Amino acid sequence: MSVHATVFEMNPETGELSDRRDMPTVVSALLRRAHPQLADIRELGALRTTTGCLAVVDPIAHQHKQPLSRRAPKGEHPVSLCMTQGGEVGAVLVSIAQGMVASVERATWVWPFADSVRYGVESGLVALLDYDEVNELDPVRTERLSSLASLPPGVLGALVSLPRVRKWHAVVCRPASDGNHFYSAHWALDAAGQQLGLILDFAAFA
Repeated sequence: MSVHATVFEMNPETGELSDRRDMPTVVSALLRRAHPQLADIRELGALRTTTGCLAVVDPIAHQHKQPLSRRAPKGEHPVSLCMTQGGEVGAVLVSIAQGMVASVERATWVWPFADSVRYGVESGLVALLDYDEVNELDPVRTERLSSLASLPPGVLGALVSLPRVRKWHAVVCRPASDGNHFYSAHWALDAAGQQLGLILDFAAFA
């Protein structure tokens, strides 16, 4: 069964798709690794961020999209691929802290993308990286990063970094394609409003 059939609703008059899922429930279940449609968890390693200024981008077609408006804690955060029963990457989970999820906040970008609540990709790849660190790279290294931000056929996700640049990583993954243009990001927060995790949702889990 296609992802569209289980996640999206279609307007019979216009054919327009809408996503009416209860995202707090979906995100909380993924963070607890208890979503009923979750088939497997694949650990990638730790995302390193020295500034906490994270960006979710198409690493080939639109590498310099503005960062998320909320900053993550600096440091290293474990990254996991949430796999669907069809063997696709349905979400990426960045674990930040332990605790009970009290609320879920849809991630937004800074100006001029402040009104964006979802995004699509042209290349078929999504990357999560430290925006400030990438912007400090000289043009030669930026070009090399773009060349690294590609996955061989059959590889669904990886952590990449430039040779001799070890203070940060970029997560690159090949998301479930049916949800393109409905991709979104969400912060899981505890009762004090502190981040427990960041979930990149690819509209694959109902």
